[in-house]
Amino acid sequence: MKIDVCLGCRKCFDEGESACPGKDDVIELYNKIRSEDLIIIGGPVYVEDVNGILKNWIDRMAFNCHRPELFNQKAYVVLNSGSGASWHAVKTIERALMSWGMTVLGRRKLVLGAHSDAGLVNEKYRELLKTDMEKVIKKANNKNKPTLLQLITFSIQQCYYKNKADKQTYDYKYWKNKGFLEDRNYYFSQADGNTFTRIISRMTGKIIAKVLLK
Repeated sequence: MKIDVCLGCRKCFDEGESACPGKDDVIELYNKIRSEDLIIIGGPVYVEDVNGILKNWIDRMAFNCHRPELFNQKAYVVLNSGSGASWHAVKTIERALMSWGMTVLGRRKLVLGAHSDAGLVNEKYRELLKTDMEKVIKKANNKNKPTLLQLITFSIQQCYYKNKADKQTYDYKYWKNKGFLEDRNYYFSQADGNTFTRIISRMTGKIIAKVLLK
């Protein structure tokens, strides 16, 4: 698929993702992801981080940081490099997915590169990855539970769109039309979570927002 470099024009934030000047396959891929329950994200590590193509995709999906629509989707992350994939690269992907609302069910680093023997790789990792997938699939039927960080982030954004945002932007209208600005909402979905966690996340988010949005 063709994934162009992000120009940083903010059109996806202010006018919606369909206004992006990059006429490539990103929206098609995005809609495909939205239709799936579980996605597997993989790729080689370059210089201790995700490779350029994967980073381009993350950058072009940035509108999801403002308007998360993937809170029903789950993910499994698997990366490889010749000397062992970096946790930094894994965290790059996880932070992006979680900011889009997704739940990461598993992660794996593999020592694997251009000089690897295919037979030995299959022998070394086949059972390991099979076990991973069995665990992931078992958890895939569970209802997503947002992390405390995701709940706090929602609270910060909620405060912003209530008090500071330009009321004419696509972002604001999205939050308004979805009902996310109403105090009864603690997250984008009616996810499970105990009352104490919700109260703490709401209070923490408001405090952070007050500092950041002066």
